[in-house]
Amino acid sequence: PEEAKADIARGLRAVAGYLALNGGSLIGESSRAEFEWVLQHSRIAAQFYDAYSRPLFDPEDPASTGGALRDRYMAQNIRWLLGTAYPGAKMVVWAHNGHVSKEVWGGAIPAMGWHLEQAFGEAYYAFGFDFERGGFQARHLDPELGDEDYGVLREFLVGPAREGSMARFLAEAATGDFVLDLRSTPRRGPVRDFFATPLPMANIGAGFAEAYLTQAWRSPVPAIDHYDGLIFIRETTRARPNPSGQRGPIPRQTTPGG
Repeated sequence: PEEAKADIARGLRAVAGYLALNGGSLIGESSRAEFEWVLQHSRIAAQFYDAYSRPLFDPEDPASTGGALRDRYMAQNIRWLLGTAYPGAKMVVWAHNGHVSKEVWGGAIPAMGWHLEQAFGEAYYAFGFDFERGGFQARHLDPELGDEDYGVLREFLVGPAREGSMARFLAEAATGDFVLDLRSTPRRGPVRDFFATPLPMANIGAGFAEAYLTQAWRSPVPAIDHYDGLIFIRETTRARPNPSGQRGPIPRQTTPGG
C-alpha cells in the first residue's frame, strides 16, 4: 500500500540523514572502514526499496523502472566492493545470463554487465551459461496452482535441447563439459557469423512452470555481442537445499526476479 511505502521511505531517509550528520563521531567511536560498511548497507536497503517499489518494466519509461534500477544498483555495489572494501582485488560475480550480459534486456534496459563493462572495459569478462539437459530448482509459478503451492521451490527436469539451439550445437561439437572463449573468435568468417547469429540460449530465472516446457524458454541471443565466453554443461543437477534452504509459497502479486 502507498501509505506503507511512504512510511518505509521516511525511515530510510531518516537513517541516511543520521549517518550523514553523525559520520565524524561514528568513525571516531569505531573506524572509517566499519562506518563505510554501515553506510553501504543503508544504501542497499534504500536501493531495494527504490527498485521494488516501482513496476518491474514499463515500455513507456523503461529506464526508470525497477528492472533498470536493479541492474544499475547491482553494478554500483560491485564497484563499491572493488573500489572501497577490497581495492585491487578480483571478483567473480554469479548471476542470471541476462544480468551478466554486456547488452540490454527487455529491449531497453542496460544489464548489470553493460554497466560493468562501461566501468571496467576489458577487465570485465562476461560468461554466458547453457546446458543441454538436466535438472534445476526454481519457484513453481504455474497460475493453475493453489495458494499453498504457488511459488514453492522445487525441482524441474528438462531436455534434451531442441534442434537449432545453442545447447544442441555445443552438445554436438564436443563431448563432456567445456568453456569456450569468444574473445579469440576470428574477426570475420563463418565462426564469427555463427556466434553473431541469435540462437536460443537458456533463460531461466527464479521462477518456472510446467507450461514453459512446451514453450520456447530458451531466448534467441547473439552470443558474441552479449558474452566474452560460454560455459557449457551437458547435464545439470538440482542444487541440493539444506534444511534452512527450503522456500514456501509466495503471494501471487509477487514475482521474484531472475
